[in-house]
Amino acid sequence: MSYDEIVLELKKNVKKDDVVEITVIEGWNLYDIAKELKKKEVISDINAFTKAVERMEVKYNFVSEAPDNKFRYYKYEGYFYPDKYEFYKGTDDYEGIAKKFFANFVNHMD
Repeated sequence: MSYDEIVLELKKNVKKDDVVEITVIEGWNLYDIAKELKKKEVISDINAFTKAVERMEVKYNFVSEAPDNKFRYYKYEGYFYPDKYEFYKGTDDYEGIAKKFFANFVNHMD
């Protein structure tokens, strides 16, 4: 088989049923995002997700450079960039999910 034929064959067997798209809307907080992740069956527990994200050690400059804000309920509030994301259903990799959001934030901000 040629490379093109191999790629076409592999694309036929891709199972998309376990991939969902999540759209984070501007203004959503961490809890809103967690509810959407739960609704789309990416995570199984909203509270476990928010607690795991709050406990994370995030090593991006934006965290240390951000001013303290007494009105921010969640520590990393505002760093989940409004955009479309794809996740596998049933992932439950809370830190991995959050890292995907943070990496997207870094890609969009100076």
